[in-house]
Amino acid sequence: MQLHTTSTARQVRVQSLESRIADALDLGDATLHRVDFDDLFLSEAAMKALHHIGDLIVKHYRREGREAKSHDFSLHSLTMHAHWVEQSGNLIICAEYGEDIHCVQVPARHWTLRNAKFH
Repeated sequence: MQLHTTSTARQVRVQSLESRIADALDLGDATLHRVDFDDLFLSEAAMKALHHIGDLIVKHYRREGREAKSHDFSLHSLTMHAHWVEQSGNLIICAEYGEDIHCVQVPARHWTLRNAKFH
């Protein structure tokens, strides 16, 4: 499985998150749909890759000394978003920290929506 990451500084706050993601990953006019993390099921390979990428992001910011601004920088300092790309079926998981956004594309075969349970 090949996952791609990208990072881009926040350009204009008026630009929607979906537009920023599409621009950062060169998705053109792709239609993105927000997905709740509680509704996702990720493959074991995707989970391992995401943990590894998360560790790299934390190490990157710690090397830059950014944890001094946030006394307890960790993965919990990141704002997380998930979006489904209608045209490809891929899932995009993004982490925002400060002015940066880091996105990972998860291939369609490595994720699905959980079955809904109604009581």
